[in-house]
Amino acid sequence: MDKKGFRLQLDEILGLAPGTLVGNEELLSLESWDSMAVLSFLVFVREQYATVLSPKDIQRCRAVGDLYSLVTAEGS
Repeated sequence: MDKKGFRLQLDEILGLAPGTLVGNEELLSLESWDSMAVLSFLVFVREQYATVLSPKDIQRCRAVGDLYSLVTAEGS
């Protein structure tokens, strides 16, 4: 999945209109980035990338782009 597809999926997880996220958004500035969104993200990553992340992995991410980098680095 490319960056655009990843961001579109994250838009859906966060209940945002498609195309809202561009990658540089700070996660803590996103109102819908909460514990349920993190769980949904973990499931998405497991299903789409066959990768299991820990909540601590996600805590180290500051921006949307960091999540993509984490997932693509883990999948490499």
